[in-house]
Amino acid sequence: MIVIEGMSDLTKLFNQLPDKIDRKVVRAVARRGARVVVKEARKRTPVGATMNLKRSIQVITPRKRTDLYMLAGASIKGGVRGKGNHSHFLAEGTAKRRTDKGANRGKMRAQGNWIAKAAESVKTQVFSEMTNSATPLIEREMDRLSYRR
Repeated sequence: MIVIEGMSDLTKLFNQLPDKIDRKVVRAVARRGARVVVKEARKRTPVGATMNLKRSIQVITPRKRTDLYMLAGASIKGGVRGKGNHSHFLAEGTAKRRTDKGANRGKMRAQGNWIAKAAESVKTQVFSEMTNSATPLIEREMDRLSYRR
């Protein structure tokens, strides 16, 4: 898990918001921060002949709308973006593999978790993106709420 310095200030700001706005804004800000990680992770992703793994790196939102976090990783579901289901082989490597008939399929050397390394390298950019985008998003949601009344 990557901890970003200064997040306590941002959390205090979100705690002061009305509940109706809070969830929307926090999800949007988290998504914008995760986009920075996705961009860097795509640069660091090992490229194969099809480039499926590189294209599958994306912001992954939680199933429940009440969960307030975003992930950046290889998607294993849906279309071309869902063809990153071999990312764990590259990250962790494999032992020497053989088919049932004994044919050698070799082994893959571990290349490390490049997504975590990407997140670590851009964590200051993530925080600045999140703090810069928080204020306009809060103002926009407050305006929308005031028009509805």
